[in-house]
Amino acid sequence: MLSQIEMIAVGVVAVATAIGVRGFIYTSLKFGWLDIPNTRSSHVSPTPRGGGAAVVAILFLAGILIPGIETDYRLALAP
Repeated sequence: MLSQIEMIAVGVVAVATAIGVRGFIYTSLKFGWLDIPNTRSSHVSPTPRGGGAAVVAILFLAGILIPGIETDYRLALAP
């Protein structure tokens, strides 16, 4: 069960991620960082590229800045 502080932290990270992705999409449109569709594409109109970078950056910063987050890397490496 998450504590109240942990729930607030999750909410803050979710909002920061949404704002970060939206900002990255705006920036990619402004600078023309678009994926132009071709015959192999699953989209039909130009689509902003790289929105996942904002998600990774926010989650990385959250992992560093939010105290009390403990990660057991053995779970990730378990067969």
